[in-house]
Amino acid sequence: MDVDFNNDILGNRSWRDFEQTGSWRYNWDALNRATDICGPTSGARYEYRADGMRIEKIEGLTITWVPPENPFFGSGHYDENQAGNNPTTRYFYDGQMAMEEDYNNSSAGHPSGGQSEDV
Repeated sequence: MDVDFNNDILGNRSWRDFEQTGSWRYNWDALNRATDICGPTSGARYEYRADGMRIEKIEGLTITWVPPENPFFGSGHYDENQAGNNPTTRYFYDGQMAMEEDYNNSSAGHPSGGQSEDV
């Protein structure tokens, strides 16, 4: 099995290419926090509050390979796709201590349709 890994200048993984399962892309912010991770079948985007604690995970992010229009000139690229009606997990804290996680699989908004559970 052929696997290729690419890292950014800070050592964060930026791409993971598997010959059989496709490519995964990783994006990081200036504080080395994952902002989105996506592959051919699944992925997520992440939001953080000012102190670095994750407050939201939005699922349904994927990438697809778009081949070049003319294979003799230029190269293809990856398109990012965000599905509709995205499952969203929101994280709530008491200071630095996680106290609740809200999972919402509805496009109606927060928190209707969601499930709350103590962490």
